[in-house]
Amino acid sequence: MIGAMFETNVKYDLLNKLFGDYLTNIKYSNNVNVIIDLKSVIKKAYRMNLDDLLPDQTKVIEEMSSNIINMIGHYRNWLYKNGKYSTFYIMYSIKECKALKDIYPNYKRKYYDKYLNNKNEYLNMNNITKTVVKQINNICKYTPHTYFIETSLFDEFVYTNYLIRNIVGKNDLNLILSSDPILLQVLDKRSFYVDMKGINTSIVSEAEALKYLSELDTNISGNLLNIILSIAGCADYSIDNIEKHSYKKALRMIEKLFEKNLMVDKTYLSCPDKILCDNPILAANIDLVKTNFSVIYPIELQLANESILSTSFYKPTIKVTRNQFNDLNNRVFPLYSIDVNMLLKGEDVK
Repeated sequence: MIGAMFETNVKYDLLNKLFGDYLTNIKYSNNVNVIIDLKSVIKKAYRMNLDDLLPDQTKVIEEMSSNIINMIGHYRNWLYKNGKYSTFYIMYSIKECKALKDIYPNYKRKYYDKYLNNKNEYLNMNNITKTVVKQINNICKYTPHTYFIETSLFDEFVYTNYLIRNIVGKNDLNLILSSDPILLQVLDKRSFYVDMKGINTSIVSEAEALKYLSELDTNISGNLLNIILSIAGCADYSIDNIEKHSYKKALRMIEKLFEKNLMVDKTYLSCPDKILCDNPILAANIDLVKTNFSVIYPIELQLANESILSTSFYKPTIKVTRNQFNDLNNRVFPLYSIDVNMLLKGEDVK
């Protein structure tokens, strides 16, 4: 029931169709990094209000936890069938991000009010989620090459950006499983966004990111996403837009700056406010755009905290035998078991 609702386990035939050319390309290594934006998965549960659906919350917690862990096994098994090993990074936080709220006080206000606030109609679901996350974190500790990354210090997109550019192998493929548009800005030539829509799942490359977001044909790549988002805002993060300016309108404004040869297709590490001010609407709203840019692409925050970010990804796995893992599975998931064989596929666990 919950598995059908999540729609996260895309069928292998479709995955092979989407990724086949990348998996057989010899320029990539034998390891694929799979980054799971857990909030995008858990959000799906809130649409059904599972605490009402199953009065026994213990069963809800067990099934949700098992389903998410089996999601890892599903993709690991698929990659192994295609001759690839895999490393998983599960990104999530049950705390507010103080660093980004200090930059932008309204940051993720609606999200925090719904998913973290213990005084709203989602109280039971929020408590269920906290327990589910703890269980997932615990299982990850025993699962080789599987890391739960607590992201409350800098939020998921900052950690993901740092991971791709500083931690993983330079020839690895990176798959980001998410429905969060702000993560599109971290894509590069070897990183792809997977939007997890069941039979309608698609993959998005860096070159296609702006086309995917705006639903417009454009030759501009995802390098400019941080600027587009700074103009059009990001509702999921309570980041305001210039009034009446959507992703489409923001893209058309930037394209006109390209036509004047004022901008180039590259990632701007700081807001190019002088260039943007060539447009009178952007000039009139440049303070808003600059503020949005500072929280959407907080590169200074990342650079100032590289040592903290780096240590977040080095977590030793607690070594257990396959029999011990099976015992753990039977004890924690008596009703909704983990597929241990798929979860450990390709791993040296005897």
